[in-house]
Amino acid sequence: MVKIQGKRYRLKRSIKRNFKIAIVTLALIIQQGGSLHINHDHRYNEVQGLVKPQYSDVIDLPELENKIARKSLSDMQYETNVTVREKLCQQLADSFAGAYGIDAEAGAKILLDNVDNICRSDNASKDIRELFEQNIANGNLPVQKANNIFSSGERNLSRVKEFKKSERGQIAVEVANEYGIDPNYFLAKMCQESGLDHTNHLPGGSSYNGSAYGICQVEHTRFGSEYKAYNFNKNVWEDIKISNSSSNRDGNKVTLNVNNFRDNLKIGASTLQTKLHKYDYNLGCATQAYNYGGAFDLCLEKCANKKGISVDSLVSNVNDTSYLSYVKDLHSNPSKYISNWSYSTYGDDDYISHVLGYLDVSDGSILTFKDPRKNETVFINAYNLKASKINSSKLDEQIDKLQSLNIKINVYEDQKEKVEKEKTDLFNKVKKYNK
Repeated sequence: MVKIQGKRYRLKRSIKRNFKIAIVTLALIIQQGGSLHINHDHRYNEVQGLVKPQYSDVIDLPELENKIARKSLSDMQYETNVTVREKLCQQLADSFAGAYGIDAEAGAKILLDNVDNICRSDNASKDIRELFEQNIANGNLPVQKANNIFSSGERNLSRVKEFKKSERGQIAVEVANEYGIDPNYFLAKMCQESGLDHTNHLPGGSSYNGSAYGICQVEHTRFGSEYKAYNFNKNVWEDIKISNSSSNRDGNKVTLNVNNFRDNLKIGASTLQTKLHKYDYNLGCATQAYNYGGAFDLCLEKCANKKGISVDSLVSNVNDTSYLSYVKDLHSNPSKYISNWSYSTYGDDDYISHVLGYLDVSDGSILTFKDPRKNETVFINAYNLKASKINSSKLDEQIDKLQSLNIKINVYEDQKEKVEKEKTDLFNKVKKYNK
């Protein structure tokens, strides 16, 4: 007699009926939220006859039925885990889809096909990016094409590549990472600024122009200025002051000397960080603002007013580069914007393309930045500047959950053959003792 939620169900001796028992009891347990109780009642000969005490190998049939139910529940948990794993892969693919312009469903399938390697990785986020880029390059991952806004990697890159291999190049990469700036972008920017030549762009050097210092071309008008930037190596917000004579650190207060190579790089990288924060990681705006300074805001204001929208709305749409017409106008007619400007032109009106032209995209076209304000990793497509912003904690949480689930699934799959054999043996025993 099977008793569920106070209701009794009489068991038959037929083989067919006992095969159904496991399925019916399991369904009733799930449906009614009840527990399974087997009641041996000597008033029911059919039930009593299922277990024959005179056999030396006594089998507890109710316990067998319980085991079958547990195995079935284990199967259901396995299927649930697999479904959740698929959803996590889809979420991860969705996160990267914006910058990469990839088909998210195809990206999720690639993640699933490589899920074991991803889950064993020490840097899963990096491996996911490399996996996508490899499949894009091989033509295995469809890309949603978008018109290029700027031309990336179309200038002579030999200087950048050689510099990157040098000791000074490695220092530049370290400093870029220290302030959450993509190293390849940082090198491209410095190549446009100074040709990656620090010494000759200092006073007394052959390329010194009388106002801008070093590899990052820090303007003399900034001497003594102060600002805040986040140092990812030290995990602190620094109060930075620019000097042309000395370097110093007092807790979080830092004085950087433009004449010192590493300090000059730090000024450049930390300044880029502030520009990226100001323009919410619109890389086109942040790049042009590095060259135009505060005058770039005049271009944005005029453009936004003309369109009847706010500056924030203009900046938030990376596809809207209508501000570039005002950048060119300011370059050719600076007196319209700056009353006391004494020169006939202003800045570099094609600065964004000039910088991106030095960008080495041979290792991939996705630039990676870190936003300390929101704990986000920002991926930006170098060709159209579209961005995907991913909360670092959420990404780590998703990957941790994926890794944990994958371990459970793999353990089950490793034991699957054994589990199936146990289930078959259990059914055979039920069949044998119902004859």
